[in-house]
Amino acid sequence: MVSDRHLSIIRERKKKIESNCIFEINLCKYCYKRNFGKKNHSVARHFTNIHVQSASRGICFICKNFFHEKFPKIIDNIKSQLSEFTDYRPNIEIGTILNYQFYENEDFLRSMFQIRGKPNIKYEINSLIRKMIENHTGCKIDHVNPEVKFELVVQGDLSYSINSINKEFYWLGRYRKFRRGIPQKNRTKGENTANSVFDEKEYKCRNQSIESFIKDIMSQTYNINSLKISWTGGEDKNSLVMGKGRPFLIKSNSNSYCSNKNYKDIFTSNGIEIEFERIGHKGVVSIHRYKQLVRILLKLEKKIDDTTDLAEKVSGLVGDVRFRVKNKTVTRRIYEAKIISIRDKDVELLLNMDNGVPIKQFIGGKDPIEPCISEVLNMRCECIYFDIIEFT
Repeated sequence: MVSDRHLSIIRERKKKIESNCIFEINLCKYCYKRNFGKKNHSVARHFTNIHVQSASRGICFICKNFFHEKFPKIIDNIKSQLSEFTDYRPNIEIGTILNYQFYENEDFLRSMFQIRGKPNIKYEINSLIRKMIENHTGCKIDHVNPEVKFELVVQGDLSYSINSINKEFYWLGRYRKFRRGIPQKNRTKGENTANSVFDEKEYKCRNQSIESFIKDIMSQTYNINSLKISWTGGEDKNSLVMGKGRPFLIKSNSNSYCSNKNYKDIFTSNGIEIEFERIGHKGVVSIHRYKQLVRILLKLEKKIDDTTDLAEKVSGLVGDVRFRVKNKTVTRRIYEAKIISIRDKDVELLLNMDNGVPIKQFIGGKDPIEPCISEVLNMRCECIYFDIIEFT
């Protein structure tokens, strides 16, 4: 038999349950509509009536008031980042990573009310952000190949971070040098002389290069400070570069700038002219191999009287040129070789050749290369200078 004491305890518990028979769950309008639509819902569980209501006050059971407190700030943050794209609107993608508590709260509620086939909270966050950003900025959503990707990470305490990643993009550049004495690359620390004190004029001279001018342009004009320059060839600092200009490639995924424009920008400074244009990934491969027309001034060890024999030997340079680069044999080709002028010991040549042939090595032969002009002429030859006339 049940004792009077136990009956008293049971009655007290029953009264306590009956006095708290209604348990209300507050949801924000977003979470309520996503799960229940416009209808009110309640369910009985363990002598307790559980009532779900859409309330503007209190804390949302699922999102903890994320939609009301954080969502507008997130929209403003993304809009601010996209405002840096002043000349066009990039295609974007927006994704979200949520703390597990958001999913657990929603799954618990859906299990209680047997809700199936509804989009979850992550889907709604992504949909709302994408729709609002498209409407406010004009940017289009591209899930396959976006130019800018935003990743929203939301923690359980509603703190969040927004990471943006720009797609790598490429600039095709070409430079021309109309003044001698300009190197292609900046001097490295190892090239500094023992004397570390320089006057201002000498400092500017030492630091003037094609590379420094390129970086100044990208930083000051396009607000790009993170970039990589890929050279397709080089020349002596005393060489002139004319014609279409020597091509080079700039790769960047800078968050500051990314433009899909295809027109050319041209910049000039102190004997240097550089032009830029945007290219796609498919255009990157084709720029590294090209032909160039090179004018070379040689000083021969002695004067040659038989100019006919000299001309024949020079024209015989047409064919493959082989040399070593990092323990690998590289082959390039000369398509045309002829003499332009002869003045005493000075001989001026014109060669139509592939890019990448080390010109001074090809003339003097200090490092292994075949053929070598000094060996072909059977005398020591010195390169006074060489200029790049045209690129084809």
